[in-house]
Amino acid sequence: MCGLDKAGYSTQAKQESHFYDGAFVDAFLMKVKNNKDLLNNKKIWSRRSTILPEFVGTTVRIYNGKNHIRCKITEEKVGHKFGEFAMTRKRRVQAKTSAPVRPVKPGKKAGKNDSLAQLHELLRKGAQRLWFGLVK
Repeated sequence: MCGLDKAGYSTQAKQESHFYDGAFVDAFLMKVKNNKDLLNNKKIWSRRSTILPEFVGTTVRIYNGKNHIRCKITEEKVGHKFGEFAMTRKRRVQAKTSAPVRPVKPGKKAGKNDSLAQLHELLRKGAQRLWFGLVK
């Protein structure tokens, strides 16, 4: 039982392994990982590849499904996937519009649009009187 933890795994293998041993890295990225000049401003289609520490300081262009997005690799991005830094959907900025004025039901307390709600109610009652012939 020497060198095994509680779960039965070897502690020696844990200490020697790197965090990216099991991570997927595309074959062409593995070829150019030691030469940063080849990787600089390179187009990358492999969004699922993991960012390795050797890539720090380079600028790559990551494909988002339509075009390539420029991304500078920093230490904080190591261990993440390339695809996390090239959004595939556009951000929609929603315009702020005012809420429509709703009439106040009889017997209910009016909210912040008191005067507008009361005016609307008066106009509605006047229209009813005209419709039913109460006002000549």
